[in-house]
Amino acid sequence: MGAFRIEQELGYFGHDRFVLFYYEPRMHEVMWRDSRSSGSGRNGWPPSFATLAAKAQSHGISLGSDTESGDHVLLVDRVDQQACFAYREEAQEFLARRADAEMPNVGC
Repeated sequence: MGAFRIEQELGYFGHDRFVLFYYEPRMHEVMWRDSRSSGSGRNGWPPSFATLAAKAQSHGISLGSDTESGDHVLLVDRVDQQACFAYREEAQEFLARRADAEMPNVGC
């Protein structure tokens, strides 16, 4: 059996090293974006990530909700199997600059 992959649980099956996830309130879906494209992964956060999103919210980190877009994203490094919260705008700029870079220093 293969290793658990956070990005697959959130609906991403692409090949980029870095992918970010956030909640889109207009569609009520978890969205993903890599350096080449974007899409929706699933309807709502999986229960384990809903708990993570709630904990993040208690620390002032918003991934989005049914009523508003969040200012942070979950940024995943698929090669090193690391993840962190980053400001959405900074993470999107990072993806636009480089597809195979080291994990950025964006408040992770």
